[in-house]
Amino acid sequence: MAENKKDFFISYNGKDKDWAEWIAWQLKEAGYSLVIQAWDFRPGGNFIVEMQKAAQADRTLIVLSPNYLEAVYTQPEWAAAFVQDPTGAKRTLLPVRVAECKPSGLLAPIIYIDLVGLEEAAAMEKLLAGIPPGPVPPSTLPPFPSGQEHAGRPPPRFPEPLPLIRKIRDRIRSLLKEPRGIFLQDAIAQQAGEQSAVAALVPQQPDSLLDALNLMYHATVNCLQKLKAEQKPTAIDPTKEVAREVFGWLVLLAVNIEQVNRSGCSFDPWKDGIEVTIPLELEAGTEVLVSYLGDRAAWFTVKYDNRNRPRVVGRDAFSIDGPEMGIGQTDPLTEILKCIWVEVRKSEAPIPFGPKERNQLQAMLKGRQKRKQSHYYITIPSQDDGSPLSDKALLRRLLEVLPSLRIMYIGSGQGEGILLLNEYDLWESILAFLEMLRDLP
Repeated sequence: MAENKKDFFISYNGKDKDWAEWIAWQLKEAGYSLVIQAWDFRPGGNFIVEMQKAAQADRTLIVLSPNYLEAVYTQPEWAAAFVQDPTGAKRTLLPVRVAECKPSGLLAPIIYIDLVGLEEAAAMEKLLAGIPPGPVPPSTLPPFPSGQEHAGRPPPRFPEPLPLIRKIRDRIRSLLKEPRGIFLQDAIAQQAGEQSAVAALVPQQPDSLLDALNLMYHATVNCLQKLKAEQKPTAIDPTKEVAREVFGWLVLLAVNIEQVNRSGCSFDPWKDGIEVTIPLELEAGTEVLVSYLGDRAAWFTVKYDNRNRPRVVGRDAFSIDGPEMGIGQTDPLTEILKCIWVEVRKSEAPIPFGPKERNQLQAMLKGRQKRKQSHYYITIPSQDDGSPLSDKALLRRLLEVLPSLRIMYIGSGQGEGILLLNEYDLWESILAFLEMLRDLP
């Protein structure tokens, strides 16, 4: 048994398999022997027996993430290593954090190797630096841990953030590098501490988006106050512009894209219209989703009612009330088109309203679509709402006339939580940020 004893047992939750394999490959390349379920537990074997053998490795490396901490079956794996070395003198238990999380209980005092927010080269260096020197690497390529020949197999890919997260990180990075974003980048970096501005705002696996929004808020406040104190008034408005856009990209991350996909988000066959059933009813919530679909940052403004109470509204939005108020008994389609005309053209709808006006609307929406500008859209109540706008035949006719119009079907209820944070906390953060930009300096 001693002859087969490994340097490391890689303990992980199945959801973090990509991270586990990437870490295992780096250790193998550095000359360590190891056992990992993805490579070594073969069909036909006894899982319990294999796990017992694996736990006898000199050290247990745990791939630390919320998935790992919440799982039940991973607890015995690290507990066995902890019992062997409760004081940590032998470093039998070695956590490697790959996503934002905070260990508690017996895991809390154990120092972990932190890879969160790092690019691949930096992550590789930090991983190996955090492990004491291992055995001398063999002069020839060791066999793949499974015992099978995989000479042509490429190394596991460094776990990349989701496409939307990667896109947002790149966009924020480019915004902060612009001349108008330099002051803001410095303020965010000071607020973030050791992390880069982009890594702090958009971690690879964002758990608390509210933290990122709060960081952005305070960094912007500090930046604007500093610009005022240093008497740089010409830099204030450009800084506000870039801050608003960065904040808009961060708000997009409040949409759980996987949940959107599961809810049926897709391009509708009705002339490229979009039908999405989501559990969001607030207009600002619709704007977040439409921003994602329209490939642009979320954009909000603050409006006040006759009692001077503020509310957040999205850009280019047709509220349900607008078309609803305008629908008459003669031709609902024409009445809806008149409402859209008022919103798009910013003028009264002409009388009579016929094919010429429809063509003008269509040309305007098409032009905006080609320029990749924000799409106008109309929100539709749930089908059992009793509204004329729940009539699918009416929507078909509308999309045939205005194929570039985006139609959002807003489902009722909040049962399937689409946000990664509390909806009302998000809108409160948006409102606070907008009011801050208005009032400072």
